[in-house]
Amino acid sequence: MPDPRPLPVSLGAFTLLLVAVHSPAQCDTRWIEGLGLPGVAGAVHAAHWWDPDGPGPRTEVLVVGGEFDSCYTVAARNLAIWDPATGQWSAFASQPDNPVLALAVLPNGDLVVGGRFVNVGTTPASAIARFDGTNWSPLGGGLSGYYSPSAISLAVGPGGDLFVGGLFQTVGSVAARNVARWDGAAWHALGAGVSSGPLALLEAVSAVAPAPNGDVYVSGFFELAGGSPAAACARWDGASWHPLGAGFVNGVANRIVIEPSGDAVFAGSFAVASNPQVRYAARWNGTAWSGLGTGPGAEPRSLVRLSNGELLAGLTTTEIVRWDGQTWSAVGSATGVEARALLTTPSGGYLALGWPRSQDYRAFVRWTGASWEAVSNGFDQPIRAVTSAANGDLVVGGDFPVVNQDPALAHIARYDGAAWTAIGGGVDGPVHALARLANGDLVAAGEFTSAGGVAATRIARFDGVAWHPLGSGLDGVPRALAVLANGDLIAGGSFQNSGTTVLPHVGRWDGTSWHAMGAFDGDVLALCALTTGELVAGGRFTNVNGSWAPFVARFAGGSWSSLGSWPAWWVHALAEADNGDLLVGGRFQSAGSVPCSNVARFDGSGWSPLGPGVTGSADALALLPNGDVLIGGADQTVRWDGHAMTVLGDGGVLAFGRFADDDVAAGGRSVFQQPELAAYFARLTTTCPADAASIPTPCIGPIGPLALAGRGLPWVGTTYRSTVTGFAPAALGAALLGLTSPNLPLSSIWPNALPSCNQLASSEALQLVLPTAGAAGFAFSIPNDPLFAGLPLFHQFLQFDPSNAGLPTLSASNALALTIGAF
Repeated sequence: MPDPRPLPVSLGAFTLLLVAVHSPAQCDTRWIEGLGLPGVAGAVHAAHWWDPDGPGPRTEVLVVGGEFDSCYTVAARNLAIWDPATGQWSAFASQPDNPVLALAVLPNGDLVVGGRFVNVGTTPASAIARFDGTNWSPLGGGLSGYYSPSAISLAVGPGGDLFVGGLFQTVGSVAARNVARWDGAAWHALGAGVSSGPLALLEAVSAVAPAPNGDVYVSGFFELAGGSPAAACARWDGASWHPLGAGFVNGVANRIVIEPSGDAVFAGSFAVASNPQVRYAARWNGTAWSGLGTGPGAEPRSLVRLSNGELLAGLTTTEIVRWDGQTWSAVGSATGVEARALLTTPSGGYLALGWPRSQDYRAFVRWTGASWEAVSNGFDQPIRAVTSAANGDLVVGGDFPVVNQDPALAHIARYDGAAWTAIGGGVDGPVHALARLANGDLVAAGEFTSAGGVAATRIARFDGVAWHPLGSGLDGVPRALAVLANGDLIAGGSFQNSGTTVLPHVGRWDGTSWHAMGAFDGDVLALCALTTGELVAGGRFTNVNGSWAPFVARFAGGSWSSLGSWPAWWVHALAEADNGDLLVGGRFQSAGSVPCSNVARFDGSGWSPLGPGVTGSADALALLPNGDVLIGGADQTVRWDGHAMTVLGDGGVLAFGRFADDDVAAGGRSVFQQPELAAYFARLTTTCPADAASIPTPCIGPIGPLALAGRGLPWVGTTYRSTVTGFAPAALGAALLGLTSPNLPLSSIWPNALPSCNQLASSEALQLVLPTAGAAGFAFSIPNDPLFAGLPLFHQFLQFDPSNAGLPTLSASNALALTIGAF
């Protein structure tokens, strides 16, 4: 397949355009949890996203309020913080002394907490308090007027005012019956408020929702709004109260959502008085009530509007249901949680928090895209190996006997980015190494004796359906695997034999049988197959085939040799740098005569350090898309950009892997703590992800469609490549790369354009190509500069076919919509 040199102008030709049209993104590399979320030991009544430092470097956290004493292992009474970047819980220094029922965030970033509390820590705050990120204070004197005043619902209006609904008669020194407005400096009543009359024993506002036009909708236990009849729901227009038709019977709304049209959707335990068949959810359009289909089927305790306009509701039955504008449908099976708070995540997922209804669940679950995942501790013992399956899923192996309390995932498990699943019945002992063969089969090696119920001594192959032994297996523990260019598998470790075949610490499997590949006098702990075809081994050996080759050796031309000089102690990890240099990690303080703290680079003739190196052993190495080096050490996990080391977290990483979107997976031997890692497994991602999506076209060329496909993702510091197939035999090609997608009919620029063929990429950069065997390639270099992160690009091929009897025809491929990412 043609693979041209990068486009001569590269992206440098776009610099002036970039300044004009592109605002550089602020990119952050961060860890996120790899699996189950720690839970809440109690009930959750409210949850709200909050950015504790506003425009500062910290990302949003989730504030959770309710009736609980702890979250995971963190003591936190009634109020806590969950950081989605870390999967970790933390407590506020001061905590409410009674339940939290509602949360809101003011325009200045202050957090407001409402409930039935009297104090937050030592700060008096009657039912409502404000936290500025450092200190707590009562909000305007708090709520009073009843034995146990309560703030049940909080909402911020379009003008930034805070509305509170609950059970109270006074806010600060202002008389306000059960609903009030805080303008940032003082409290204001909404007329005479809402009440249940002089003889009523129960009154309160359960939901309040300000609309964009300034109206405020409320629901709750009341019969009067502004002194006039209003059955459990009403509207305040800024001057007076109005009933909503005949209102509700047999209940109230727990949540109100204002739609862009201005309609108000109410969800709760009620029935509409004018049409009792409309239950649990109803829409008020300003003049009349209507149902949402046949209704959700049970009382919703939460309601949230999704970005696509659909509604998501959490029911008392522990189901989560979705309204798509036509029908209600279940989102997976019941969660085990009566969701009193539903939230969406930046990645488009859902979080449900509320009242636990099953002993198997706590009060916090998430939607994986296929099912609701219970809160769990995830892995309970180390991960030692990570690789990718043929379909892009992640595969991990290690000591762990369970994942998410599921023994079917013992020692080896597959992760599709949302859920963990078993692999063919798994293996019965720890896994130390994983590899994927050229045909996509998975090989696992370790301390097991069977795989999927099949006898397999310490090494086995999974073909996607079943496990198979590799001959007689190995008589000692294999600790490293590599795949050669010809497809052969190399295993290294502490073994000596496979059956009667002598394999001193290293052996080659050709798909049928084992073969000797030299004799090492100590354990092989790492293997790396280089792009040159050479193989490098590292470990605890000092001799190979009787020749001096301490700790690292190279196999080329049919024999092993030392690297001229060597690290001065054990080697644990090997990787190939983008320029072909060998990266070596382990436990050493020099390589040859060059000081190198546990990590070094070999350029083919000599050693050099990677900056100051790392403290403690370097146990894992990997490359980021731009060529930066990740080093997993015993004491630290760091990033080397060629100039400086950046600490990413505490130590303990034993293996790195790569997700399909180029996020990095890290597995290790401890509960990572600094600052945002989860137990034993975590995912390193970026806030500036790269993307490559195909824009389809109905255009058909002279002999069929031109099919354009990208190779990988466009990251700063890399060369992005694409290939296109389907050119007519005598055709010429033109590669377009631009900043927009004009969707311009080719007939407007060439009179003999084929039907339905459009220009889908502008031509700020253009390169003519000569197809070979109906195919062509294209490449462009992206500067290693975060200035380019987030830049959208569009790429397409045009086809000129002069073989037509008259004027040459013009046709086009599909296009690629690219977003440049930065790690």
